[in-house]
Amino acid sequence: MYGVSPAFFISSYGDRFSPGDYCAGIDRLVTLGFDSVQLEVFHPDSIDQWTTDGFARVTGHAGDRGLVVSQCVGHVLLNAFTSEQTLASDWGIEEAAAIATALATISCTLLTIPIPAFQAPGRTAAGFWAGVEQRFIGKLASMVSAAQHRGLMVALEVLPGSLVGGVGGFLRVAEALEQTGCDDIGFNFDTGHAWSSGELPALAVHRLGGRITGTHLCDNFGTENLSLAPGSGSIDWPSVMEALHGVDYAGSYDIEIHCPAGDTDHQYQKAREFLSEIVAQPLSQEVV
Repeated sequence: MYGVSPAFFISSYGDRFSPGDYCAGIDRLVTLGFDSVQLEVFHPDSIDQWTTDGFARVTGHAGDRGLVVSQCVGHVLLNAFTSEQTLASDWGIEEAAAIATALATISCTLLTIPIPAFQAPGRTAAGFWAGVEQRFIGKLASMVSAAQHRGLMVALEVLPGSLVGGVGGFLRVAEALEQTGCDDIGFNFDTGHAWSSGELPALAVHRLGGRITGTHLCDNFGTENLSLAPGSGSIDWPSVMEALHGVDYAGSYDIEIHCPAGDTDHQYQKAREFLSEIVAQPLSQEVV
């Protein structure tokens, strides 16, 4: 199953996209041969619009057009983790609960919470980072718990420079969250984030294993966190797709490309064809 991340709608309509824009984009995705779509809330002042009836309208239209909603990316929630000040505030907890409450009424059962780059102060007192980490885990646990108590699965998406710190850091954070009662934390695997953070994407897939709940498949050259079309950068895509197969990933292959609006349909269709050709190839022989 091939789908798109919210970047399809951002590229097409800007980050102030509306439910109507989403429905129009879904019609285009059907003609392009896609099977699934991801929801998103981008700005704090758009939460009410989406939780009141936006999610339901878009999900209903997707179902009518034969598309599956694979997850919701709570992009807006990254504002809860950008700095020491935002960590200390309660912002994000009620917002996560509101989004989860709305998602629980539709067919979307997975909420992804992105963790952004952290704006660290220049010089810090002794114990600063221990306090930051404690507040981070505590606040994140409250947000995850709010969603899980409403029946949703929760995944994290780790951006370069975040308080999580890559795949190894995610596994430690997931363990810390589980100690608070937040079980089964998933991972939304963004190949571009991984590659630009110095991770080998295929090895990252192996280490994450069954925790991968969704994908943002994009490319770059490993030096800047770009979301180029798969095949346009330096990621080894056959190894990534084989690794996903090797960990029995059963979700959608969701493509993420940021590109000019006039080139969106072409870029996404070309990327889908590129990945489907790789998937159709025989798997490599096991090395003994």
